[in-house]
Amino acid sequence: PRATRARPQACPALRGRVASVAFSVPAVAVSAVDITARLRRPVTVEALAQAVARAGAGRARGVLGVTREAAVSSDFLRDPRSAVLDVGACLQLSPRFLKVVAWYDQEWSAACRAVDALRLCRAVDSSPVAALSRSLRLTPGRTQ
Repeated sequence: PRATRARPQACPALRGRVASVAFSVPAVAVSAVDITARLRRPVTVEALAQAVARAGAGRARGVLGVTREAAVSSDFLRDPRSAVLDVGACLQLSPRFLKVVAWYDQEWSAACRAVDALRLCRAVDSSPVAALSRSLRLTPGRTQ
């Protein structure tokens, strides 16, 4: 899928340091991304999960998440988050080598990020996008 091709463009600093695989799954619009990374310092899957959970509870609220439950693709239909770390699917290959799996609903999470962008633009009253945002009555923190 497109996610594998887009990763080097989105994070050029990781080019040659991270391998990733994205695969389509039986749900209509849900995919999973599988990233295998060699890290500079030791990191456990649990430490990664805690860091993602903290981010998902803070600045990345509604964008990142963590699941510790057994999950299948259909569990993530219409999930607004752009990535939900699947702790049970992650593997500690060595202290500095992790395989990470995250789920996302391709269309729904992308649409939610577009709404987030409109909300940010709304702060600039003179912006044509802000006018569109006001006309759509987009309110902060509300998924349409």
